[in-house]
Amino acid sequence: MTEVLHELISINPFSALILLVLLDIVFAVVKSLIYGRNKKIIMNKGSVYEGKIEDTVYVKNKFVKSPGATYDYRYLVPLNDGRTVNTEVYYEDFVSKDNISCCNVYEYNDRYYFTDFR
Repeated sequence: MTEVLHELISINPFSALILLVLLDIVFAVVKSLIYGRNKKIIMNKGSVYEGKIEDTVYVKNKFVKSPGATYDYRYLVPLNDGRTVNTEVYYEDFVSKDNISCCNVYEYNDRYYFTDFR
């Protein structure tokens, strides 16, 4: 009985790796679908503001193990009513590279989506 149970529980490393990769793919797809659905809700039901990009915040990337510091970028965007909101994290500093100064901000239930960077 214990031999049969041991055979059912044991899995070879290659199969475990394939299973891990498949679970990672499923997680990425589900995360992407949820992000797309939330984006659509925010853009359809939310109000639109034009915001000027005020400052760049450097966010240290935790996952890169390199001797030099690796940063991701987040931008501060003040809205017309005096609030300042943070964009999501971007992997490139495209604002300074492409000389971008403003964007459209969609807001719905204290959730934000940023688009039309110009």
